[in-house]
Amino acid sequence: MSRPLFGSDRFRNMGAALLLVVAGVFTLVALSQLFFGGAADPRDSLGSRAAGFGFTDRAHDTLYGVIPLGLPLAAAWLAPRRPFRLLAAVAYVVLIGTGLMITGMAFGFGLDVAEQQQNMGVGVFIDPRFAVERFVLDISFLALAALAMIAVVRADRRDRAAATRLRSCTTVRH
Repeated sequence: MSRPLFGSDRFRNMGAALLLVVAGVFTLVALSQLFFGGAADPRDSLGSRAAGFGFTDRAHDTLYGVIPLGLPLAAAWLAPRRPFRLLAAVAYVVLIGTGLMITGMAFGFGLDVAEQQQNMGVGVFIDPRFAVERFVLDISFLALAALAMIAVVRADRRDRAAATRLRSCTTVRH
């Protein structure tokens, strides 16, 4: 009797690798949108792109979603081996670093009302209250990413400790 496709190691490894690649693509696209998303608009800045001001500034929306948050955790669950867990932890570190950069820039842009009025004309598009609200939500999202990273790392450490205990019980000492 053959093993089912979903239970095979090869399928699990390929699935986990695909999940990690997709999560990485989301993070890289968010970085690209942040740093290279500016058009010929003279009002464009890193702060305005991080805050999501404009029609093409989607770095915030790309990074802060279920897909970049859940896929590394799903990959670590699908293929619970050390390389995939370590890559999932690295994916979370990059996600958190990128998120902190986007959150900091957007928060600074929202608090700088004078700069917005000078560069963008009459209106203030992101007021300090909205900047603080978005900051709190972004930090909450990044805390969830940190918890997921901790869960992946703890699972890896727990499995390594169990394997070490198992090896010590099965070795013959003379």
